[in-house]
Amino acid sequence: EMINHLPPSIKGLVIVDAPYGSPFMDAVIDWIEKSKNLKTLSIWNTSVGGRNVDDGRDTGIRLAKTLAAKNTIKRLWLYETDLMGSRNVDEWSKAFEKMTSLKELYCYGMKPYIKRVDESTFD
Repeated sequence: EMINHLPPSIKGLVIVDAPYGSPFMDAVIDWIEKSKNLKTLSIWNTSVGGRNVDDGRDTGIRLAKTLAAKNTIKRLWLYETDLMGSRNVDEWSKAFEKMTSLKELYCYGMKPYIKRVDESTFD
């Protein structure tokens, strides 16, 4: 709910330690679609998937497509999040090709959290 009230003129958005699942990230993505001048997006220590391990993959695909369509992002930081990974790498690759304004990309995996992941549920 709070995300919907952010002004669309914000230039940078940082989300840290937000394990609120796909409804929260869907609201963030909806806001990004309405944003006017977003240049920096940082998402740290935020897991979207929970009981449904596909949520992180699917939400990541939606985020990638939204960022590619907006093409205003200059800096993208994804730290220890399940939004980008081997299960949606093709969609992110296509998005990066369209993100001509992107100047800096920082990605760190979820290795510190690997003990929490039930790999038997992956497709």
